[in-house]
Amino acid sequence: FWYHMFGATVGRLDVAYSFSSEGAAPVNVYQLSGSQGNFWKKAVVAMPTSGAPYTILVKGMRGVSYTGDIALDDFSFGACPNTSTPHCNDYQCSNGTCLDARQVCDFIEDCLDGA
Repeated sequence: FWYHMFGATVGRLDVAYSFSSEGAAPVNVYQLSGSQGNFWKKAVVAMPTSGAPYTILVKGMRGVSYTGDIALDDFSFGACPNTSTPHCNDYQCSNGTCLDARQVCDFIEDCLDGA
């Protein structure tokens, strides 16, 4: 998924999962606090691969004032990326070009591949 956390008083973002069995405690898999800059960033989170059903929990907690925001977009689910080959940390165009997160959604055609 992609996130945007910006402002002087941004709180915290938590992502967890919980198996459907009653009483199962949520397992936290991602946590981020405070302002992360005024641009979108990509987060990749490993989730369970078992066949048992589970729920994904996403929680945003506000800071001490109204001068911070958290936005989330473009959740996708798929196989884990292959870590044995080089990959982009932020965004990879379909032609293989790597972009910095600040270049994504900036209304400038950076990929030059129509993506």
